[in-house]
Amino acid sequence: MSIPTLRRRLVLAYTAIAAVPAIVAVLVLVAVSGTGQGVPAAAATSPAFDVGRVLLTVAIVVMAAHAGGTLSGLLRQPRVVGQAVVGLLLGPSILGSTTPDLYSWLHGGGSSQAIDLLSNLGVVLFVFLIGRELAGRGERNTGTALVVGHAMIAVPFLCGVIVAIFLVGDYRPPSVGPLPYALFLGLAMSATALPVLAHILAERGLLTSRIGALATTAAAIGDATVWCLLAVTMCLVHGGSMTSTLLRAAAALIFAAIMWWGVRPVLRRRVQPGIVAGPGLPVMLLAALLLCAQLTESLGLHAIFGAFLLGLVVPRTSIAAQRVSVMAEGITEWLLLPLFFTAIGSRTHLDLIGGARWIVLCLVVLVIAIVSKFAAAGGAARAVGLTWRDSAAIGVMMNCRGLTELLILNVGLSAGIIDARVFACFVVMALATTALTGPLLTALGVQRPTSGAANEGARRPTVGVLSGRSR
Repeated sequence: MSIPTLRRRLVLAYTAIAAVPAIVAVLVLVAVSGTGQGVPAAAATSPAFDVGRVLLTVAIVVMAAHAGGTLSGLLRQPRVVGQAVVGLLLGPSILGSTTPDLYSWLHGGGSSQAIDLLSNLGVVLFVFLIGRELAGRGERNTGTALVVGHAMIAVPFLCGVIVAIFLVGDYRPPSVGPLPYALFLGLAMSATALPVLAHILAERGLLTSRIGALATTAAAIGDATVWCLLAVTMCLVHGGSMTSTLLRAAAALIFAAIMWWGVRPVLRRRVQPGIVAGPGLPVMLLAALLLCAQLTESLGLHAIFGAFLLGLVVPRTSIAAQRVSVMAEGITEWLLLPLFFTAIGSRTHLDLIGGARWIVLCLVVLVIAIVSKFAAAGGAARAVGLTWRDSAAIGVMMNCRGLTELLILNVGLSAGIIDARVFACFVVMALATTALTGPLLTALGVQRPTSGAANEGARRPTVGVLSGRSR
């Protein structure tokens, strides 16, 4: 068949089968357009959730957060500091007070609800990764790390309880009892961010050095302890009567026991290192992650505890878990955590601490937080035989509160344990202590020990999303 003949056949076929039916359909639609009742204007309007606006807002927030993280990296600060600052800039205290119309547009159209939902998902994935990170450090749980890890919690915890009673006791929400309120602020004063700390040490080539291994192991012990105590606090907050509190705590302990002594050994026996898993196992693991998070949420704790526990019990040799972790790292680092910082920023009202009394209170909380951590961790390190310089370095490292502190504060604000003023005060403390970690280590002269150790530290950084850095 010649080319002209083929072209004629294509034109005729298209006209008969495609064009003519389309034209007839248009004519029919025009004919019926004037008949019947139209949809009322109120029913025809689009819902409050504007998909296009939400997508545009998410794109703006993500780009702004990563720009802040990049700038923070140029200033030799963890990316988490820059991203958190951008979240504050986009919040009601800065953007809301300077350009309220832009702030309303950015958080309207369902954007705030979408950002909250995505940030909650990011928190669940992030805590699962924390559990995976902590599970891989059990082989270095030495007695020295245990002493330092618990000492650097105990003293700041006591100081946090004192702050809760004497400094901010008047700002306790009426629905929260004195005990859970004091417990929570004690934990908020005690947190140390293992992920951000590991990133700082990796940048300096110290991650696998003796002092770096001690610091990260002590931080891992401290983090695990804080999460457990936070679970107890949540039981006290949501339990109501003593009977219901004990029932919730018992249910949580039973669930943890089943996961640790039941699910964990089974997974270890069934997981064979080096065997590539099909798509079914990662999907099942991801579903198990969401179900565990939902279970602890239904127990009145928080979804993060189920995710954290699953991260602890899944073997690190599992190919399926590694694939889920890689997936979670990417989407959490590049998309969900920037949205989490925006959600934190929208809840942080810096204008509430603008008065002289609150400025003084923020400074007092900051000083107490730094001194208590430094004295407890540094004193414990010195007591177990470290030099004065290494002990001081340990005290500085344990002051890195980072994303872990923000996550704990967000849990407390969402649960109504603390109000917006105390929340803002502790957010400032968290960012300040994190930003001071690197400069204080430099002032102490804590740098790369040798080129070989530096290369080793660069080869073995912690998970990228956990440290808040880009790849």
